[in-house]
Amino acid sequence: MEYRQSALKDYFLCPRLYYYRWDRDVQIPYTRYSKAAVIGNALHAYLATEDRLNEDAFLEAFASRIPAEVFDLWGKDKYVEANREAWEILSHSFPSILMKQDEWRTEPDIGREIEVKFSYGSNDFHGRIDAIWEDGSDVYVVDFKSGDPKLRGNTQFDFQLQFYAFGLQASGTCHPTHIVHCYLRDFVPWKVTRGRCVKGERRGKGFYVSEWNESASNMFQERLTGLVSGIEKKHFFPRDGKYCFMCAFQEVCQSGVSIKDFESVEKDKLPPEIQKELNEEMRRYTE
Repeated sequence: MEYRQSALKDYFLCPRLYYYRWDRDVQIPYTRYSKAAVIGNALHAYLATEDRLNEDAFLEAFASRIPAEVFDLWGKDKYVEANREAWEILSHSFPSILMKQDEWRTEPDIGREIEVKFSYGSNDFHGRIDAIWEDGSDVYVVDFKSGDPKLRGNTQFDFQLQFYAFGLQASGTCHPTHIVHCYLRDFVPWKVTRGRCVKGERRGKGFYVSEWNESASNMFQERLTGLVSGIEKKHFFPRDGKYCFMCAFQEVCQSGVSIKDFESVEKDKLPPEIQKELNEEMRRYTE
């Protein structure tokens, strides 16, 4: 079977989320768009293709990453607000990224927006990496983060970075030595609120680096094996957590529900065949 990095990350966050989105492909119409997600998409689009700061090129990248229906949901004012905030983040972070890239890179970088594919056990995996910088024998796997840097210092526990590093190693593409979070908002010396800048202190150092070694690789193998095993055994129980309020499947899952409370979920909103499977699954977990 073939697994995408994003699918495994969904299972890691919540097995029920994986079930809805990937196992059953339940289609839920969007009723809102996260400004942070839209800004993140635009910033990633620019960082993947550009080597210099250009506002016109950024505006084009920003517009190209916004679905048409977002304008109807947002309106012009919110679009302009998001656009200004994204440009403030990019204009302050981009020069620092280029400086760090030059500092760590004595040879041309391996690339940006790199597709990685690898096999492990009887399964195939693939994902897309933001950037890889090579400095002699040191190889840095870089993931740009556009959201609020709440997990500074936890780079070594990040599933996405671990997946990339392990995949590059397993595929023989290169042998990573470090995994890196680059928090773009750390470079902004003020907080952007509703398109206006409020002066303040810089909130972090921007780059957070952890070693990628044999121990880290072995730990990730165990994590990957456990996730795949759970999917193969169809363990799709809900996992309550801080991400519930952002989940697109709140209406059919009812965020915050526990296994014992599953009977209260409005399953009539789901197709009959899925209702039956979930009922059988919950009986197994509650017996």
